[in-house]
Amino acid sequence: MIKKGSYTIAFILAFSLLVLSYEPAKKGQTGIFNILYAKSLEKGKFQGGLFFDNYDRENRDTDVSNFNFSLAYGVSDKFELSAGINFLRRVEIDNLSDPYFFNSFPYGNKAFQEGLGELDIGGKYRILGEKDKFSGIALSGFASIPFSNREKGVTTTKLSAGGDLILSQSLGEKVYVSFNVGYTYHQSPDDVELSNEFRYGAGIEVPFVSNLKGLAELYGRSYTNDELKQKNPLDLALGFKYKFPNGFGVGVAYKRNLSFTEKVQRPDGGMAYLIWSPEKKKEFPPPPPPVEEIKEVPPPPPPAPPAPKIEIKFDEAYFAFDSYELTAQGKEVLDRASKVLNAYPQMEVQIEGHACNIGTDEYNLALGEHRAHAVKNYLVKEKGIDEEKLSTISYGEEKPKYDNSFEEKRRFNRRAEFKVTKEK
Repeated sequence: MIKKGSYTIAFILAFSLLVLSYEPAKKGQTGIFNILYAKSLEKGKFQGGLFFDNYDRENRDTDVSNFNFSLAYGVSDKFELSAGINFLRRVEIDNLSDPYFFNSFPYGNKAFQEGLGELDIGGKYRILGEKDKFSGIALSGFASIPFSNREKGVTTTKLSAGGDLILSQSLGEKVYVSFNVGYTYHQSPDDVELSNEFRYGAGIEVPFVSNLKGLAELYGRSYTNDELKQKNPLDLALGFKYKFPNGFGVGVAYKRNLSFTEKVQRPDGGMAYLIWSPEKKKEFPPPPPPVEEIKEVPPPPPPAPPAPKIEIKFDEAYFAFDSYELTAQGKEVLDRASKVLNAYPQMEVQIEGHACNIGTDEYNLALGEHRAHAVKNYLVKEKGIDEEKLSTISYGEEKPKYDNSFEEKRRFNRRAEFKVTKEK
């Protein structure tokens, strides 16, 4: 339980296999914590998360801790479905004499109560924006179904529903900002009148160093029924997330209600998340058609035909993520390369190993070296190529040939290629 005067920074080790820079928000849909992104999950992909959220409200000096589990699935490249369950909610009330209750807990009548919260079912549709691009406009909606009864005191006991308009924009390639406006309808119990609410907020994601990113969001609510004396909260959350080269990640945030009056001594809270967004396995595209290895220019008319002009080209061998094991495509490329090397015994080549930008410089430099040696070993041991004709070098992630911003192109940077160092 969160005590008065404490500055709470909650921390949970999180894991995720990330495809893009997007992760699930608290209720499953793609976003930060509460702020949603217009970007949707791609078709067939899914993500999930465990979230801890602690916040404070001025009515009755209420302190709330939520533990949520959420899932989302990409029905199409523009539409995602989500579901989240609040499997534990803890509510601490320090001022039971306050006649004006907090809107979400009209039956809170004890100093400490806990129980199941709600099941949230929602969806989001991107109406503007290109696939694989962050910028765009989307609409989202949700319905919230409570589990606990009034004796538990941790829900309204009635259905709530709402929607949001989402505007997202990328600033450059790595800074993302998003703006949300929305409305929530609360069905009132027979003996208590609840207030509906307008919701608004903005969030930003900024890269720092390596795979560390800073997150910030400002999220507010404005209640529509002034007679209920609801205090409109304005929550500021500041946090970080870190992605490890192998796909795992951690996240943590500090949270503060900026609209508290001075008489309340507990405006601080925290937030943390555990996220899981596995990469959908993709097959390598079929190899490009074999490049014509030898092009002969027809000789001019006699009496002195020139020597044929020969142009040698080698295809690239591609590797799976974080692997230097040769793929079927890579072996086909090396089989063709061995025929060329056998045809020209005097030719010498350098094998270059490359990697994408996921991971540290040192790690990718070593990975590129392993890939280059894997190609060399196959040509020497399996195809009988003279080892003296082959040299290796690793460039790691220093020389990307394709755009590293998106996985669809980034995967082609996990490659090995040939450079002729001595002509035939």
